[in-house]
Amino acid sequence: MDEDDADDLLQLTFLRAFVSLGQFRCDAVLSTWLHGIAHYVFLMHLRAERRRIRREGLLCVSSEYELLPVTSDPYLAGRLHNALQQLRPLECRALLMHAAGYTHAEISECLDVAIGTSKALLHRARAGTSLSLAADRPV
Repeated sequence: MDEDDADDLLQLTFLRAFVSLGQFRCDAVLSTWLHGIAHYVFLMHLRAERRRIRREGLLCVSSEYELLPVTSDPYLAGRLHNALQQLRPLECRALLMHAAGYTHAEISECLDVAIGTSKALLHRARAGTSLSLAADRPV
């Protein structure tokens, strides 16, 4: 965070305090109330920044997804890779985005589909991956 971001957050804190001034209880300490507002504004900034970084990181990945090493076991990594390759491209992206912590709203925005469609894509991806992994399981 740079000085400009800090100034923006400070300005937003005082703006929120001004708008909420009617809710301030006179028996409370003003500095404690302002600190609570500043804390909330800062947390919302951090959450938005994390979402932006995750979104940019995923959008920079080419349509040919690259799997990060999720296990040191090459056999298990190969099985997972094969299961994901059997999915349709949108199902695979929805599953990977969900695993990365994206919400259904964020997934639907990135994939340019309705929220219900992103939920359906995720459901089909989970089912397809489960079937592929179960069929590939050694006996």
